[in-house]
Amino acid sequence: MRVFQTQNIAAICFLLSSILLHSCAGGQGHIVDASPSSDWASILSSQQIAQVQESFPKFQPELFKPFTDVTNPDAFTPGNFSPALFFGKPVSSTAVQTPKGISVQTNGFDNNHGIQLLPATGTYFDRKGIPYTFELGIISRSPQNILEGYMGRPPTPNAPTVEVDLRMGAANLVYVDQLMYELRDQLSNALPDIAKVDPANCSIVIEPTIFYATNTNYGDGYAGGLTESLGGNRYRLHVLAFYMSASSSPANWADFLVDEGLNCYVSSIGRPDLAR
Repeated sequence: MRVFQTQNIAAICFLLSSILLHSCAGGQGHIVDASPSSDWASILSSQQIAQVQESFPKFQPELFKPFTDVTNPDAFTPGNFSPALFFGKPVSSTAVQTPKGISVQTNGFDNNHGIQLLPATGTYFDRKGIPYTFELGIISRSPQNILEGYMGRPPTPNAPTVEVDLRMGAANLVYVDQLMYELRDQLSNALPDIAKVDPANCSIVIEPTIFYATNTNYGDGYAGGLTESLGGNRYRLHVLAFYMSASSSPANWADFLVDEGLNCYVSSIGRPDLAR
């Protein structure tokens, strides 16, 4: 799990809209999809949805089962809540290879399906229908410092960082390579054995939005990232395409790939105790 306390420090869990949206490791995790019926409804008006679609043309609002208490996100489950889709529904696709051989299942969330650079600002609404202005930009995170924190070490001053552009809506295969190799190099400063791990051991799936994960090492709940063991020291990393709310910073697939990539690398060297 992780929380955004600052833009470049990862801690234990990540709250969005009072939903526990976290990164979690573990080979037992299972994703449960919501199956809303025709009587589920959005709290946003058609005019509000159209306003959000000015920034996200394929936006579909979150839906609730009748009589769901929308003020109590702790009670949200796939049986009463369907998360917002900022880039629309997934498009079934087979996995493709990055130039350096990392398997990525984009599910349509890539440049081939018209997802472009997102706007730097726009309007979104909270669950009371109150509008607010969101901002998307470049954030800097230090994987080495994050791992050092998990190890109980003080952070190394001026440790290297990776930059994540939250405007990057599409899964960029060249950037996946860049990020996964930068992660390996920076994490190996704290644990040298990580330098020997092949990044291709970590396949990636881009999920449309937050997802309900069961039987993880943190129990059941909504997550933005999940590291799944495939056996043979191989892992599948599930990361959301994009999500935001009024109560925390926006997050995209590259942001969560920092955390899930860390989980994959430490697990690959026999240190799953350092995965979060």
